[in-house]
Amino acid sequence: MITLEADFTKGRSRRIVRMEPNLVEWLMTVPERQGPVTGPRHRERTESLRRAMGWAAWPKDVLRHSYGSYHLAHFRSAGDTAEQMGHQSSVMLHRHYREVVEPSAAAEYWAITPSNVRAAEAKVLEF
Repeated sequence: MITLEADFTKGRSRRIVRMEPNLVEWLMTVPERQGPVTGPRHRERTESLRRAMGWAAWPKDVLRHSYGSYHLAHFRSAGDTAEQMGHQSSVMLHRHYREVVEPSAAAEYWAITPSNVRAAEAKVLEF
């Protein structure tokens, strides 16, 4: 579980978020057990990703919105997704996140792990 203190949440309320298995696997790649998990040159890497995707700007809250859309499509529980995101009800989810992502794409999203990424990178390098 991850405890998010009110000072760091969008809605300014403390919440506890469940860590899915793929998140645990990603966190295990971080050598430090305390402090930032983004590592050095995070902004530079994010900027490089933005340019590679052809975005003029990094969309506001894009990671949060992606999480909500893919979580709802995969786990199929508006109440659980709303709780994980700190929403007081599922109304916001139904308005903005429902039926945005196909279940097959959501399954792929939740299967992204460091080992999958390394395997994909290796295939690209073979060509």
